[in-house]
Amino acid sequence: MKSKTLAKAFAVLLALALALCMTACGDTGSDSGEQSADATYTAIPLGGNLGEFELEGAAFGEYKVVDFPEGIVLNEGSEGTCYYCEGGDTPYIVVYRWANEDGKTLEEITAEESKTYSDGIYTMTTWSDMNIDELGMYCYGREISDGNYGYLECDIMLDGDDIVEIDFISTAEEVQLGETGQYLWIPTGYKDLMDEDEVAHGTIFYGEYDESFELPEIWLSEYEGTYEKLAWGYEWLYPEGLPFDKSKFDEWVKLYKEDKWTEDVNREYYEALGYTEVLDPYVGEANGNRYYATVCKKDDYVNFEAFLYIGDEVYIADISQSADMAQTWGMDIITSLHSK
Repeated sequence: MKSKTLAKAFAVLLALALALCMTACGDTGSDSGEQSADATYTAIPLGGNLGEFELEGAAFGEYKVVDFPEGIVLNEGSEGTCYYCEGGDTPYIVVYRWANEDGKTLEEITAEESKTYSDGIYTMTTWSDMNIDELGMYCYGREISDGNYGYLECDIMLDGDDIVEIDFISTAEEVQLGETGQYLWIPTGYKDLMDEDEVAHGTIFYGEYDESFELPEIWLSEYEGTYEKLAWGYEWLYPEGLPFDKSKFDEWVKLYKEDKWTEDVNREYYEALGYTEVLDPYVGEANGNRYYATVCKKDDYVNFEAFLYIGDEVYIADISQSADMAQTWGMDIITSLHSK
């Protein structure tokens, strides 16, 4: 079986990386071939029959092979290689391989891994650039040391009788929600989309990522609960105005204020906005603050919209992407809520 110690140790690994510059070293045991201490990589070997992943785009730089931190030991039969890019938005890429001794399907493996290390949310997709027909994917965020946070994307695939995983570990920065003293961790490396119009409408953060990051667009705003702001927010989809009038919107607001906002009402609202698939909401707490989040889909566009209730104030987090990963990133981002 794969070493659970290795995956659990990624938070420690990134914490040490942020604290000091690690020294490049030789081969750590992967079957990717002989690796020089001075070699730099712009393509990551996956070994076996999988070829190598070309590191193109703003998310990546030049990597060197580094040691895993002292005390991190791979189980017998497990192989792993760690690549490090000093100062990058994705400072670590880790590849590891272990035998599929139980003959499990890729989805079974992905489901188990995501439940062990994250909240159990995962997606099955493909990796066309690597000619991989089936790929399991999940992600999670973790506090890695005092004042530091990181996000981890895990991509799992099969190579004959082996399981191969490539993990991308990114850094993050804090964004404060108004003057609440509450912060969200946002992955670094975004293109800032804020302008005067966004500020005038109460937007706190608006950023998107180069496609190499595989990260969603993120929009954070104060919640006003007005028809006018909703129409402004959906101008990209409905430039001529929303597909329902203000009286219908006021009916929903009344139900919300009377604490009659049910899952059926929630589904009606998002379907009226044009979404063709509305999942059951996620309801919970982050740092002692309640949230209500909905995943809704339209064609290949997925929107994760969360309402964060902080004291008497309400904030909206919209995490959107042309992939099912929007919901996993969305949950990771809103549950990173913390105070100082």
